[in-house]
Amino acid sequence: MKPGFICVAGIDPKTNHQIRPVLGSCFARDFLRHNGGPFEIGAEVDLGPTTYVGRAPAIEDHQISPANLRYLRRLKRDEFWSLLRQTSQPDLLSIFGPELQHHPCDHSATTAENHGAATLGHLRSQRPPTLMTNFLGRPRVTLLEQSTESTISLTDFRFCRSDHRTPRLRLLESVKARLRTTPFILAVGLTRPYQKSPKDPVRHWLQLNNIHLQDDPLGEFLPMSPDDDELWISNVYPPPAPKSIPPLTMAARAGARL
Repeated sequence: MKPGFICVAGIDPKTNHQIRPVLGSCFARDFLRHNGGPFEIGAEVDLGPTTYVGRAPAIEDHQISPANLRYLRRLKRDEFWSLLRQTSQPDLLSIFGPELQHHPCDHSATTAENHGAATLGHLRSQRPPTLMTNFLGRPRVTLLEQSTESTISLTDFRFCRSDHRTPRLRLLESVKARLRTTPFILAVGLTRPYQKSPKDPVRHWLQLNNIHLQDDPLGEFLPMSPDDDELWISNVYPPPAPKSIPPLTMAARAGARL
């Protein structure tokens, strides 16, 4: 995603199906709640009339009109975690189907253009992901499933400064440590068709869009894109434990995928 723009996805509360609102162009950051728009993690948003425009693998796409968007409320922590849990799957195969191919040379995972069962999902992994940066300094994450290792882009822009490129290293390390002890659900997705190089075929690439921790599923203690020295981390994070969350409840991204 280019700097200044966001991807948006959510859950239809009537069916628990994944939904991706689409425009004729990209969503600018003006659509974020803190910029005056309707979308934030955990937001309940009325999309108004929609037109289904999905095609494999992006079966979640629905055309919307920005004029019809209406913010309703923000889900509570336990509501959101429960929704995440209800819509999560134990592995990537269950989300994307057998069309998802793993590539040992670069540890990427892709589907062929116009092939696949889905492009959005919530992963309930048994093993915590490893957060890191690559040789270009871009945030990356390694997912381990049985004998398969996937190293993919982390596109949650809360882990980058406002230029969408410079990683927030202290935040990455803080969340990496918490993933070892805190239940989590990962919002994963496939990119739009992309050709890595002229000699490569066009493919949809696996990426990690959001990290949801059980004790902070809405990310209320992950401030977005500051350009300071991140001194807030030692004072604010980790958040206080909620009074009570049933052990098998989780949260969903019923709003913006950031």
